[in-house]
Amino acid sequence: MSLNKQIMWRGLTGLGAAFLVIVLPMTVFAGVSKPNYLDYPTPNIQQGDSQPFDADGFYTRGMRYYENNEFDKAIADFSEAIRFFPRFAKAFNARGRVYLDEAAFDKAITDFNSAIGLNARFALAYYNRGFAYNSLKQYDKALADYSSALEIDANYTLVYNDRGIAYSNLKQYDKAIADYSKAIELDPNYTLAYFNRGIAYYYQKQAAKAIDDYSKAIELDSTFVAAYVNRGISYSEMLNYKQAVVDFSTVIRLSPNNTQAYYSRAISYFFVKEYEKAIADFTTVLEADPQKADVYNFRAECYFLLKQYKEALADWKQFEAMGEKLSFADKVYRDGAVDALKKTLTATPSLTVSATATAVK
Repeated sequence: MSLNKQIMWRGLTGLGAAFLVIVLPMTVFAGVSKPNYLDYPTPNIQQGDSQPFDADGFYTRGMRYYENNEFDKAIADFSEAIRFFPRFAKAFNARGRVYLDEAAFDKAITDFNSAIGLNARFALAYYNRGFAYNSLKQYDKALADYSSALEIDANYTLVYNDRGIAYSNLKQYDKAIADYSKAIELDPNYTLAYFNRGIAYYYQKQAAKAIDDYSKAIELDSTFVAAYVNRGISYSEMLNYKQAVVDFSTVIRLSPNNTQAYYSRAISYFFVKEYEKAIADFTTVLEADPQKADVYNFRAECYFLLKQYKEALADWKQFEAMGEKLSFADKVYRDGAVDALKKTLTATPSLTVSATATAVK
């Protein structure tokens, strides 16, 4: 299939949606906060690194271990706090949060259940359990927990963001946008809410609104790689390939090993007829992963349009050697390249017959 037809047929599947699928889980994870002292103050105990002597002491040290990413030690201390005081809801929640960070979702849910059972008004525990359910793709349960958290604290900004993600996962984009907008109303500098709302707008085919939200996210965080990626995708959706090139170039500057950005920029270069630059980017992709068959096909088309027929034929040959089949349009291009080479060889006696056979094989 030709590059031009491939992009139209995919509906930006190769160029864009793959990125959107990748960044959504990142956003879910980034949108979740650790339990913190402001929401639920810890006891005012200063024991340094000495051995704790009660539930509060183990809890306090466990929180310190957690903040330092020493998860095994944190779990051990939270468990000791629970042993000292079996009705210690905060310790159950904190241990569950560690399990959450370790992707031990079932254990996390068990601890959040205990925390909620001991304190039915524990908004943070509902929020954390909602995240666990969201991670397990149990979106209805996640929505129920996020809503419970909001019933307790109607201004819980993070919950609006994460409930919006759950709605997005269920493709209920209107509800997702409403939640992201509420999060932004509560915190006008909430970068992730703008970013997530941009994704929802994208899936509603409102690329211009998506671009506005990605731009705001970038304004708030100029190193937000995923926002540049998604804005570039949205520009491509609007056929503004020159601006897409700018965004994908920024992604490459911020993340030099991001081969998907090279791939996306190559396609954008193709549509603005900068075929040599497209070839360079496709080559970078193949250097990182020589098994990407479609890239050989796309690069072949660029070579063909530059009248570099031998290189085009070599790439199409490799494409077919990988078990792929050329589309009708690409077969027409290939036959055109063969005919062009034949004419060149006829006009250039110095070229050998064996070279001809190699070129057109």
